[in-house]
Amino acid sequence: MKTVLNKLINWKIGLGLIIFLAAFLRFWNLGSVPSGATNDEVTYIYNAYSISQTSKDIAGNSLPLSFNIFNSFSPVPIYTMSPFIKILGLSLFTARLPFALAGIAGVFLLFLIAKNITNNYYIALSAAFVLSVSPWHLQFSRVSYDGALALFFYLLGIYIFLKKKDKGNINWSLPAFLLGFYSYHGTKIFMLLFIPALLFIFRNQILKRKKEMFIFIAGIILIASSFLYVFYAQNVNRQKVLLTKNTSEITNLINTERTYNTAPLILRNIFSNKPLAFLRIIRENYLEAFSPQYLFLYGEIGDSKEIFGISNRGIMYIIELPLLFFGIAYVLRTKKIRNFLILGLLIAPIPSTITIDKSYGLRSIMMLPFLSIIVGCGIYEMFARLRKIEKIYSAIFTSAFILLYAFLITGYLYQYHYRYSIYGAEAWLRGSRDVSEYIAQEKDNYKQVYIANEGGLLMQYALFNREDPNIVQAAYRSKRLENIYFIGNCIKTYNKPFDPRIYLPPNTLYVIPGDCYKETTTEPIKSIIQVGEPLHTVWKIYKN
Repeated sequence: MKTVLNKLINWKIGLGLIIFLAAFLRFWNLGSVPSGATNDEVTYIYNAYSISQTSKDIAGNSLPLSFNIFNSFSPVPIYTMSPFIKILGLSLFTARLPFALAGIAGVFLLFLIAKNITNNYYIALSAAFVLSVSPWHLQFSRVSYDGALALFFYLLGIYIFLKKKDKGNINWSLPAFLLGFYSYHGTKIFMLLFIPALLFIFRNQILKRKKEMFIFIAGIILIASSFLYVFYAQNVNRQKVLLTKNTSEITNLINTERTYNTAPLILRNIFSNKPLAFLRIIRENYLEAFSPQYLFLYGEIGDSKEIFGISNRGIMYIIELPLLFFGIAYVLRTKKIRNFLILGLLIAPIPSTITIDKSYGLRSIMMLPFLSIIVGCGIYEMFARLRKIEKIYSAIFTSAFILLYAFLITGYLYQYHYRYSIYGAEAWLRGSRDVSEYIAQEKDNYKQVYIANEGGLLMQYALFNREDPNIVQAAYRSKRLENIYFIGNCIKTYNKPFDPRIYLPPNTLYVIPGDCYKETTTEPIKSIIQVGEPLHTVWKIYKN
């Protein structure tokens, strides 16, 4: 009895320390790192502010189910942020707070899920620790992005399902799955594939409760079909990221393959065509999600690499690679957890696979809980094997393992808090924040201000200057905010050097992107220099 009590106390203390660590890492510099906000994050935040003040989005729609502002944004993150902003005021910290809380709660939920499927406190604690310090999870639970919130709700739904699968009612998981489904477009397909997998894995426990299972399946179908209304009635326009909507590059590839080819025409048509090209790209994208280069060495590639990752650093720690192999060995010989973890891990990358981005941590974020549990199994398996060798060698190896893990975690935190805020500043549009604050200071000194940026800078200006949502709603339609005109493109000079005296009305301030004009007749009155590497001008400001 005493041994059981001590074990219970120890794991509760361990879990408490892990939750404390998770909270510290997510709250530390939450409002200042990242120092700026992408246009997507700004749109989420300011719409939440607009909802909290007026019950309308910035387009003037009352409590919409989809926010079609420059793109389609999911409703749950916005409605989740709104009460926080209403109570605590508008700031980056306040807007990011619910996502940080969801991240902390996600660590706790992963502990519960791992404990449920493995019945092993050590594995559950290890999995929770892995998630609490995960660069992948930290990147998304410290910003107002939808994927982290979707992950939390899906984990909640999965836990309730697992808790109720033997006795109780699995339908209690449906609200959590619903909220996850409407938190992030990118994980919708995960739910539609993983739910049947859950029913298959635990069919022996559920099939005997036919009425309950029927209601559950009907509920999932209703959740999925409800999106058709949102899709068509509210014009969800995220299709452009799908491979099927971006065929021009594939067409060019096929044409090149068929042109530079010595095979007969019939063979060219059989082996160089769009269906095979699509399959090849999907195969490459899918395997990329599991590649060591992506997971452990370099992280994301492409335009999002500075947003969702640390330069030349994987989204998992390199020390977790051997742990992953240990974990796979443990999982494969443990029938109880094998199907759940393997099927979940195989399904999770599919949303990223069918889009134009090869490696995109946000769309493949549902890989994270399964990988964390497998790594947790690997930690347990490794220490189980260490107990079989001499104590002195076991102690040396354990000490080296802990020190190396701690060094890698500390190295990541150093990069994130002290380096990333500099070289990632452009990706997070710190320059847009700086120029917005400058315009707010100077606009009253001019008759009009022209800004050669129609959409993103309006949101940036509104957020960082805490503009009244009623005024911004009108500005969204008119492209005018008081004396500030969002004119879209740079003023056409017909390849002549830009001269403020010729192209600007008197008493005008003109704000343009750094690459707007190659030649000018005068130097700008101010340049917004990006603090990234290398230093360069991101905004130029002229006056007449």
